[in-house]
Amino acid sequence: MLAVSGAGLVDVEFAHFDVGEAVEEGFTTYDDRPDFKTERDVIPTAGCITVVSRVQDHGARVVLALSDSPGPPAQGWELLGALSYRPVYGGRMEVWGPTSGPAVPTAWAVHLWGRAIAPGEPVLELDPGSTYRVQVWAHGRGESAERFDAALREGGDAPYEGLESYVIVFTPAGRQEPPRPQSSATRLERSTARHGKIPLNMRG
Repeated sequence: MLAVSGAGLVDVEFAHFDVGEAVEEGFTTYDDRPDFKTERDVIPTAGCITVVSRVQDHGARVVLALSDSPGPPAQGWELLGALSYRPVYGGRMEVWGPTSGPAVPTAWAVHLWGRAIAPGEPVLELDPGSTYRVQVWAHGRGESAERFDAALREGGDAPYEGLESYVIVFTPAGRQEPPRPQSSATRLERSTARHGKIPLNMRG
């Protein structure tokens, strides 16, 4: 194991959450939207991996890891999906809900790879000069929707935390030219690009 984030709790909204790179100043911004019409539970877009949940709204536990030996993080975890990923910004991976923002530390540790992963921010620094193979592992999905519905039928509050947990494992797979921020444009260059010509008050 090369690196492991803290154990976080993310607000799953509209039955999904995102794991993606922080957009840093100066980089070309990608705004690809995931295709929810696909049957896949793990949907890649530029700079982001969207994970689809079986429950509409709840809190999922999430851990990010960098490993040179991918495989199940513990007994009872299922492989939800595998894909290739290449950084498009600076490589800082974060977890966030669609409208609620970044994940927060969980209340309890998550037991993975034979040890307790302490509550903390689920943030992982990737090398932007590397490409990665990603495995998304899940726990609790098999009965999460049924447990949620049963609680509602019994007249109780719908469970928020503990229905599903996820571990996203990044494994170095190759090299790429690291993404680099664009040079900062001058005021003249920005204005010329916007209007198509040099403004009168800036002409020499």
